[in-house]
Amino acid sequence: MSNLIITTAVGYRPADIWTFLSSVERYSPSATIVAIVHRCDVSKLQPCCERFASLVLYPIETPYNPLQFAQGLIPKLRRVLARIRTRLVVFLERCGWRLTFLDERPNHLGMSSQQLFILNRRFFLARKIIRERLNDYSSVMLADSRDVVLQSDPFISMGSELHTGKEYR
Repeated sequence: MSNLIITTAVGYRPADIWTFLSSVERYSPSATIVAIVHRCDVSKLQPCCERFASLVLYPIETPYNPLQFAQGLIPKLRRVLARIRTRLVVFLERCGWRLTFLDERPNHLGMSSQQLFILNRRFFLARKIIRERLNDYSSVMLADSRDVVLQSDPFISMGSELHTGKEYR
């Protein structure tokens, strides 16, 4: 069985992920890399697929240019509605409702991972990818393709334990 690396490359150009892909090719050549991308990014990242045979693009439909940092009425309304929804979810959980996010299908309150920004949604998509390929890989690594450069094979000492890394927060 081989190893799987799942990364996100929504809105990225080949130059953004080339160093990461090169380091994976050098230090973990048997690993398969699944990159979650926007469907519009597939043609843009095609040179990476041609150069790195282990790269598989996983296209999704997601907001391409999020409005979270833009100023204006619509983004402000979305933020207010998101806060109200969060408070409603907390209230319902305190009342005994067990609420869960589903991978893609909305639940009875209409919640799904599709409504999340890609930085949060990527974890639900990674879970979906792992479930789809559960018996194909012995180890899985989630990594940021712009921020990570492998300096050795991360799978050598992984074993069957869970290993995590902490970002700045």
